[in-house]
Amino acid sequence: MFQMSFGLTALFTETEEGSYRSRCAEAVQRLATVALCDTSGGFAAAQVLLSAYNGQNWQLAITDLSLLDPGLLDRSLLVISARARFGIEPHTLIDNGDRLFNRLGSKWQRYRIDNRYKTECRECYGSGEVFANLDDDNDDTMKTCPDCNGARYQ
Repeated sequence: MFQMSFGLTALFTETEEGSYRSRCAEAVQRLATVALCDTSGGFAAAQVLLSAYNGQNWQLAITDLSLLDPGLLDRSLLVISARARFGIEPHTLIDNGDRLFNRLGSKWQRYRIDNRYKTECRECYGSGEVFANLDDDNDDTMKTCPDCNGARYQ
């Protein structure tokens, strides 16, 4: 039998548990693929995965779920349900999950709870870089923004 996170026994046989975990793993993998993209859907998928991974450091804005297509929304709700009802941590469902979730965390660092509401750097417009030589219009060399030190926000 499958144990729920609150000590209650769920009504899953071993076969049903395996099938459920397999569906959850597929959902995590698909959401992770999208979360690695620089799109609004990627942003929403990353929030789902990272908040299920570590809710103290990453939080999902529920309205951002509307950025997902119906299939990704269903997968998101499955991941959320697995975490909330059964305590299943999403990174444990896939190969190299720790590495992938660290990569997602680095990619979406701007939206970590302690950074989420900081102001975008006005000097570099949130890119973390500025032109190294403003006097030469032909020089596209970039350097780390001195105002935000490359953090992209202040």
